[in-house]
Amino acid sequence: MDRTLRTVLLVAGTGVLATVAVTWYVADVLYDIGLPRCGATGRRVSSCAAPDSWHGPSSGWSALLGPLLPLVLAGVYLAGSSRTVRRVKPRRREELRRTIRGRCALALLVVVAVTVPVTMLVRSTLPG
Repeated sequence: MDRTLRTVLLVAGTGVLATVAVTWYVADVLYDIGLPRCGATGRRVSSCAAPDSWHGPSSGWSALLGPLLPLVLAGVYLAGSSRTVRRVKPRRREELRRTIRGRCALALLVVVAVTVPVTMLVRSTLPG
């Protein structure tokens, strides 16, 4: 397998995880903002001991993974492209950097375009 392809596939796979986590995180925040207020305290319904179904654990995991996985994605891209570029002759390095940058950007664009609607569809089919 071509080293460039391996890097692009690794970035795309990590991009899927990061996109799902960030999309879920934003949807959780919007869900929490949309909750009605309860009683005289004025707190959101989720903090007034109302049954939360899957939203409680979901908010915790998405708050943990939402900000973390984009950083992991950046690290995977930097490490993968650096390793791939280092293995070629010095005169071909800049060309290879451009190629990897373009392919990774295209892969991430496709990943985001497909993953965001699928994540929202899955989220909308969950009960509660």
